[in-house]
Amino acid sequence: MAGLAELSPAKALLLAARFTADSNIPALRTLATFHHETLRLRLILRLLLTFLPESTHPSLYIPFLQELTSGSFKHDDVVAELDCSSVGDLTDVEARKRTRRLHLLDLYVPSIDPQPISDDITLFLINRARRVDAQTGLLTLLPQLIVPFLDHSEYLRSWFISTALPLLRLSYEYYPQEGAAFSLATFEGLSQQAGVGILLSRAGGGGNGEEGEKARVGRDLRGLVGPWIYGDTRSKRRKLDGVASSDSMPSVHGAETAIQEPSEGGWSYVFQWIVDMAATKFPVALEAIEQWDGPGDIDMGEYDRAPPYMDEHLQACAEKQYAQSAIAAALAATDTSTETFEGIQRILARIASLMDIESPQLDPASRAPPLPVLSPPFSISTSISLQHLSRNNLLNEGNPITTPTEDLLSLLNSLALSASILGRLGHGLPLVRVAELYLFGSEGDQRGVLQRVLHSVSGSLRGDEKVWGRLRHEIMWLWGWGSDSPSAGNGEPGKGLGVLGKVKYDVLEMEMLKALLSDARYDLVTELYINPSDAERPLAMAEIEKVVVESAMIFYDNASNGNKTRGGIKRASQAIATLYPNNAPKSDIVWRAEKLIAATHALSFYSLTLHHGVPFQPVNIRVHQDPIALIGKVLEQNPKSYTKLDDLLDIGRNLIEAGLSNAGQDGVVAESSLTEEQLAQNAGKRITGMAIEAALAEDDFETAYSYVINRLVPSAPAASQSPLNLGASMQGFSWNDDRYRDDISWRAAFQAGRYRSAISNQSRISASGTVSSEIRHLGMRMELLSQSLLLAPAAALPEILGVWRRCEEELNMLIAQESEEEQKWDDKGDGRIPGQFILSPPTSVPKREGKSNLKSGEEAPMGLFDVARGAAAALSKSAFPLRGAVAAGKPQSSTEHRRVVSELSTAGSDDTGSPGGADGDGRARKRDMVSNMVTGGLASGIGWVLGATPVHHGQGEE
Repeated sequence: MAGLAELSPAKALLLAARFTADSNIPALRTLATFHHETLRLRLILRLLLTFLPESTHPSLYIPFLQELTSGSFKHDDVVAELDCSSVGDLTDVEARKRTRRLHLLDLYVPSIDPQPISDDITLFLINRARRVDAQTGLLTLLPQLIVPFLDHSEYLRSWFISTALPLLRLSYEYYPQEGAAFSLATFEGLSQQAGVGILLSRAGGGGNGEEGEKARVGRDLRGLVGPWIYGDTRSKRRKLDGVASSDSMPSVHGAETAIQEPSEGGWSYVFQWIVDMAATKFPVALEAIEQWDGPGDIDMGEYDRAPPYMDEHLQACAEKQYAQSAIAAALAATDTSTETFEGIQRILARIASLMDIESPQLDPASRAPPLPVLSPPFSISTSISLQHLSRNNLLNEGNPITTPTEDLLSLLNSLALSASILGRLGHGLPLVRVAELYLFGSEGDQRGVLQRVLHSVSGSLRGDEKVWGRLRHEIMWLWGWGSDSPSAGNGEPGKGLGVLGKVKYDVLEMEMLKALLSDARYDLVTELYINPSDAERPLAMAEIEKVVVESAMIFYDNASNGNKTRGGIKRASQAIATLYPNNAPKSDIVWRAEKLIAATHALSFYSLTLHHGVPFQPVNIRVHQDPIALIGKVLEQNPKSYTKLDDLLDIGRNLIEAGLSNAGQDGVVAESSLTEEQLAQNAGKRITGMAIEAALAEDDFETAYSYVINRLVPSAPAASQSPLNLGASMQGFSWNDDRYRDDISWRAAFQAGRYRSAISNQSRISASGTVSSEIRHLGMRMELLSQSLLLAPAAALPEILGVWRRCEEELNMLIAQESEEEQKWDDKGDGRIPGQFILSPPTSVPKREGKSNLKSGEEAPMGLFDVARGAAAALSKSAFPLRGAVAAGKPQSSTEHRRVVSELSTAGSDDTGSPGGADGDGRARKRDMVSNMVTGGLASGIGWVLGATPVHHGQGEE
């Protein structure tokens, strides 16, 4: 021992390094006892940190460290003999040179420990733990190394609890199957945000919220995150986040630890993690809130021997931040299942219990009425904006939508129940969207939600009327939150208090009525809206009629077939029928709807295809610019359909009465100035004209002639009038007057009058054809042309008269042919008289000869000049009364009077001559009557050209 005491300081240091490298702690202890002036505490710790193998079990050198810490050595444990041969041959100079090459590690490394610490034992233990983990990975040795010295330094305790303990629990206790994920140095170097994410990743990131995850999230928050944030030191934050952020971190001076506000540092990241988890895995966030009581709930195990790290003020702030994060998690949830809203209710109940706030407990899964009656409006900040509902702003301090108050919790409970009901009705919305709808949604937004809800349930509900009764009850609750009548809940009369409260009560009832009609609940419609008295009825009858007709038109427009016994037209007819179950008087809107359905049903019996082969659908009637034109397509596509004129006229009248009138290109006048009856008459004329055209297209002249004479003639002067009366009546008709212009009638008559049947053309060369039938046909055509002359405007007269002239020429030829055939027949008959008369030449009979001459002259049809002469006579007849009126009643001269009588007499003899006007028996021929009608029409036309004022028939007779 004497030699040991005589060692120089340099040799003692070299020998201590050799003993340390050999893990010979007893020899090192003995050497330190004899050379305590040289081997001071710091030097020994540096030797141990530098040369002691990291695999050395802590139990071998912990007692020695404890002696060093206490400063007292037990001399009875001193080693008797030490091997000093390694330094015995060295001189002092050589020993000093070798000591300079030892390169001992410093206990304090500014790059790792920014905050200076005066306790060498603490620095040694922390650095020793880092080297043990880095070199061997034996993290389980750390407790044996650190725990004996926890009472030595609060800083060491904080470091162990915040760094070693979470990593040990994460790797070896909570998730041993996954092994160590990080080294101690790496884990220690994590930022607070990254550390929180890593420590909670296995609790909420490995699945979809299974039972195991939900059970361990609270454990991880208490046992991993809590200790990690509890021991957060200024050195860690300064190194990771920079000097600028270090002022808000806890400062460590020996054993002192400053605690941050809960809204700062690591706890803010924990709260944000809960909110983020609620958006993706709400069950995990729910269990985190229910299993963890906030920043004060930390599991430090057996190492917690210090006083509570938060005072009353910090505890209150922590609870407030925790409550705000829980409310933010409820608003961040995106799932719309009933389970989610039940979880939101549990969160709100837990926050109310934590903050000692009374809040109504509502059951979002409750289906049985009555639903709870709430008492809004709730008192919340008037400065709230849509930005406060953004997920990035939910945790902001002072956010009124997440700051826990009694009114806010009551509001969120009501919104959660409303969201749950919306989800059951098929229109699930997250709580935050329901809050937006309630706080910031316009009337249009809320009405849109109402319409989507009703649309989703209309086709999905299957059951009796009770199902719809419950549905109606729930929708009314969403509107008024238990209030049965409209109130000024949102500052406006007639509106409700709930999430749909901005929708007016009348509009709400209208939408409900539409939904009932859409689902064919006609009995319930009758019970709720038709049978009650006016005082008890939810809507005025006019509004009910409007909604029913609108719904019927939706069915109508979606129908693919016009038959009212099936499909959409049947539903439309049934909807209309619910309005008047007792055959009460109907309003105009209902009457028009019924007429439209009747017209559509009648059209369904005809084949009708629109352009490009598109089959006809009822909606085509409503969107067509000219619905009457569809009847023309029916006539084109259905052979012989023109024979059902009465049916087609009924369809046209129903279309007019349904309010679907249009003047069209052949309209009489602008329809805005016509009554409904006038529109129906015009439509009837137009349909008749279409039928005439269809009949002619199918070579049915007889039917066309019948339609012109029997259907269109009433609008014209009677054909049986005498020529004089006809001219007088037509003088009162001005073609410049738009009220009487009838393009349909005269065109139809003209088209039929110029029609030449293919059969009639062939009859001329057919053996069975007769001249008399051809004359009859021409007579019918000329009669039609005469009707056209009576109705046509002045511009069309030359064309009509041209056709008339050609008919006249053809008629002359046929009459000459008929006369020739009659002569041949007479001659043939005379030659077959019995007796000898056949041998004698027939004697001419003057009387018969005279008659024959008369036939070839006056009996011939009137030519165009004859017509003009008759027109001039008629014009002279009307001209002198006009002059008499201008002369203010001056008597006519005898010369003028005789000239008028002479002209009238001439006209009369021309128009009604015995051969041309009547036969011996006084019977007037029809073609002569037609000629007289043309004469009167032409006279009237000439009078119009001259600008003569029409004179009534009575004046003409005078």
